[in-house]
Amino acid sequence: MPQGKTHDTKREKLDRWDPTLINITSIILIGSAVGALYGAIIIGDVIAYVFLCLLAALSLFLGIKIRGTLDNLDIYYEFGIDVKKHVFWEAKRRKGGNQPVSVHEIPFRTIKSILLAPYEVTKVNTGKNSRTTYYDIPAILMRRTDEGKSPLHLMTFQTKEDADAWLTLAQKTGIPMYSSDERINTLITRGDGDKLYDNGIYKEPYTFDGSVNKNHLYFNSRGHRGHTYHPEKTANEYDFASVVRFPLKAWQVLIATIVLFLAVFFIEMGLGYTTYESDVFHTVPGMIAGLIILLTGYTVYGYALRKATLVRLGLFFLTGALLLASVTKPGLSEDSLAGIAPFLIGSIVALILVFVLRQIKPAVHHFHMAEKMKRRRYQDQIEERG
Repeated sequence: MPQGKTHDTKREKLDRWDPTLINITSIILIGSAVGALYGAIIIGDVIAYVFLCLLAALSLFLGIKIRGTLDNLDIYYEFGIDVKKHVFWEAKRRKGGNQPVSVHEIPFRTIKSILLAPYEVTKVNTGKNSRTTYYDIPAILMRRTDEGKSPLHLMTFQTKEDADAWLTLAQKTGIPMYSSDERINTLITRGDGDKLYDNGIYKEPYTFDGSVNKNHLYFNSRGHRGHTYHPEKTANEYDFASVVRFPLKAWQVLIATIVLFLAVFFIEMGLGYTTYESDVFHTVPGMIAGLIILLTGYTVYGYALRKATLVRLGLFFLTGALLLASVTKPGLSEDSLAGIAPFLIGSIVALILVFVLRQIKPAVHHFHMAEKMKRRRYQDQIEERG
């Protein structure tokens, strides 16, 4: 057995109900199979006979399959690096056993380099407040050069301690080590993954300093997917000099729009306009000015948002509708669209303009651009052009 164990996947204790539940479910299914088979024998109807035979076969298959999972509950894996034998190794073991079930060794001489990179994992909470979260775990890709073997060997770590222990020994092997902040979920599934490893994914020389998560790249829960390296979608160049540095916050635009809109109404009153010449505002010029303020504000507000979600865009629309309602001519029927119709049509145009502007002229604060500018791949370009 090789030496230099770094970590394992052994669970400290099994949930007590796991084996019991599996046994009960298996017994019920196998019992159902026997009952269905007996029913098929005593019932003379052909259709019922075929149905019960199929039910018996399915129940027996599921019962045996579920029962088989019980045998795997005590299976776990050990990982290590034997510096004296010059091998990385993985051992399959059974809890309570003295000898491993199997051992897989990878000689140092067959490894061209080692890449440390994030691997995105999804966690679905099915409780009362159902939600999906995403987080990254450290993953190792070994670039193998021996013929007849898969060119990339993947290993993931479930805890910081496991990763630290493995990387501590890996650094002693003398094999070149690299790191990347681009997630490798797509890379490892592609047939040309080895070529993308060599010349596609961004990587930089890596020296382990005692903590894999020093830069907080791993084990961070979030409510959205992160950037996964994909050669067809990951641009090598980007004109960061053209990225807008927009000075206004969305809440500032919202407040300014409300103030300007109401100012038009009160200025009209201050000038002596007290009768309504239009359905909203006292004068037609006032109505036009008010709508221009609302729709311009809506466009700027949408551009100022970090993430232009429907909820946040809907907040402005609701505010605009309430403002129009506050300056609508008294006595109009409740189903009249005289005040809201121009704003509704204009809002559709404003929304289209918002998404076009965010696409062709992104700003530094926009979520997708802020995430992109964090990536190591672009740092040199940002420094040169920023």
